[in-house]
Amino acid sequence: MDNDGLKEIITLEQSMCFGCGPSNEHGLKMRLYLDDKIVYSNMVIAEHMVGWKNIIHGGIASAMLDECMGRCAMFLLKKFAFTKTMTINYHKSLIVGDTVKVESEIEEHINDREVRVLGRIFNSKGELCITSTCIMNMVGEEFVKKLGMEDFLNHPFPPILLNL
Repeated sequence: MDNDGLKEIITLEQSMCFGCGPSNEHGLKMRLYLDDKIVYSNMVIAEHMVGWKNIIHGGIASAMLDECMGRCAMFLLKKFAFTKTMTINYHKSLIVGDTVKVESEIEEHINDREVRVLGRIFNSKGELCITSTCIMNMVGEEFVKKLGMEDFLNHPFPPILLNL
């Protein structure tokens, strides 16, 4: 995937998020990009992600999709979001060493607090390997403060918490 013309979603340098946190030495360190309707990430399936015989562990693939779909809800809708439910369908194995494309997009605004997001992972041949659907709960500024996550409210990139 070519990232030209896409905007990078900047992650706070001190973030320990397993999916995107640059400070988490054991995390995925995903770099995410967006256009007007889709969030993307390229990932190399590293050896430590193995589940069985050079095949990615399903939980790692799930985490990659969850991160991408959550960012999709937050940055395209400009509200903070948490995963409520998530379903995953494994169609084809992801192999260690392969570069994959993870992408997500909003499928439906269910109501003012919930959104359905679709996620997909493609292998380097462009084959669809994993699909996912999740419902994201959209939360307000007070809930974010209650969690002690005020740093998200003052983040320098395009605000997550606009129009709450």
